[in-house]
Amino acid sequence: FCAGCFLPVNTGGEAPGRAAVIDFESEYFVGTLLMRIRGIAPFDAGASDASDENYFDGKRRRFQAVVRGKFKKELPMSECVTGQVFDRPVGKMPARWIVSSFLKFATSLVPQMEVQIDGDSPRCLTPLVATAHTVLARKETADKRTTEAGDGGDVGDRSFNYGVYAGSVDMEAPLEEPHASDPTSMLPHAAPHDSTAAAAVAPTPTSISSRQKTRKKAYNRLYARRAAHPRFRLDTEYTFEFYQHLLLFDRTLALDMGSIVGAVPLAPVTDGQPLKFMSAHREGDAGALNYLWSFDIWHESLYDLARRAERA
Repeated sequence: FCAGCFLPVNTGGEAPGRAAVIDFESEYFVGTLLMRIRGIAPFDAGASDASDENYFDGKRRRFQAVVRGKFKKELPMSECVTGQVFDRPVGKMPARWIVSSFLKFATSLVPQMEVQIDGDSPRCLTPLVATAHTVLARKETADKRTTEAGDGGDVGDRSFNYGVYAGSVDMEAPLEEPHASDPTSMLPHAAPHDSTAAAAVAPTPTSISSRQKTRKKAYNRLYARRAAHPRFRLDTEYTFEFYQHLLLFDRTLALDMGSIVGAVPLAPVTDGQPLKFMSAHREGDAGALNYLWSFDIWHESLYDLARRAERA
């Protein structure tokens, strides 16, 4: 990863084919990130290739991130997580009832959420495949890793030249949770290990939301059992889409808690620490996190507290 680099974020109003993406590689994953945030200033202020249409038109969401790429090791899906991780203690928390209400709401959406607020390394982790709003698995027609691995080498343990991965050319394309019978669905991967997923693998038409819920329930159960299978395959390109409408990126970074509570500023809560868009592999409940990807999301409202902590 590029420590200290400023990475491009899109406004959603870029002309087709002109959205900025980030190519990256970690020990276990190689891929591309597309990120959009509603209402921010364009990354390239002098660009003249804006579109009359905006990705966020007609949507509640204020944030979207899409990661597409390939795994370099066959990791158990139940060992891969996403969420928030901080390097030092959090700051001033909102009233206890606000925190309790938010956690109750969040765990209703992601029942396997693990929260650790106290301590030197606060974190909130959820299962990757059960948390993403859309997940696609597209098997390659031709596996190029044979030449990359060389003479009997294990590609999972080697540096992986990004040029091997060529699946990032259509990052702007709309995404939709596939039917269980679609070859890109994640449910067939879970079916041998989860009875509900097995029952769902049928051509019966369903809504997008019901398809998402079925996949999330199946992978939450697999995560709860810490199942050794299914595993991410090396011959498959995976797409993970995340979006949400609660984060506000206006004059202050805040969490929209609705009409009763209003917007809760996050700078005092994180003590100036940035939010993360991340996923990681964790072996065992107490295992260290090995990031698949990790990008810090900064906001000017974090700056003063961050500098104060740096000088402390």
